[in-house]
Amino acid sequence: MLLVSTMSYFVHKTRVPGRKTLDFLGFATIAVPSVVLGAAFLWFYLLVPLPVIGTLIIIGLAYVTRYMAVALRFVSNSMMQIHTELEEAAAVASALLRPGLMAGWFWVMVHAYRELTIALMLSRANNRTAAVIIYYLWENGYFPQLSAFGVLIFLLLIILVSISQKIGKRYGIREQIS
Repeated sequence: MLLVSTMSYFVHKTRVPGRKTLDFLGFATIAVPSVVLGAAFLWFYLLVPLPVIGTLIIIGLAYVTRYMAVALRFVSNSMMQIHTELEEAAAVASALLRPGLMAGWFWVMVHAYRELTIALMLSRANNRTAAVIIYYLWENGYFPQLSAFGVLIFLLLIILVSISQKIGKRYGIREQIS
């Protein structure tokens, strides 16, 4: 979310030539299917001599690339609502940005749990994500373990949603009825 917030600020609050190109490039990844993105990351990091193949770093980079477009839209909507005079009051600006940041983070978190294609292409035996473990259990017929793991993931998501709702109630935008 820090990367997306920085991009959104640069695009909407500065007057640097070419800033809309950055917005276009940040949103262009939504048109790339997960299979193509996973293959591109695998191929790129096989050619570039960085030791990220088989680590969680490559999966994290692929997830950032995959979900950056949607998170950018969440944050950009909040960023456009902040007038330049409000930017000077950092507390007000952060209070207005917080709902967009939280919504973007929550959306990305929930959808990253179900992303199978990228993780399946980039994972190894020692760094499997939840979706890859579920796929492995299903393919090998471990249905009792699959059911138990599914319940654990469901409970984890319930806890995360509850925490998100509590944070949203505390820091979110409150409606004032007069």
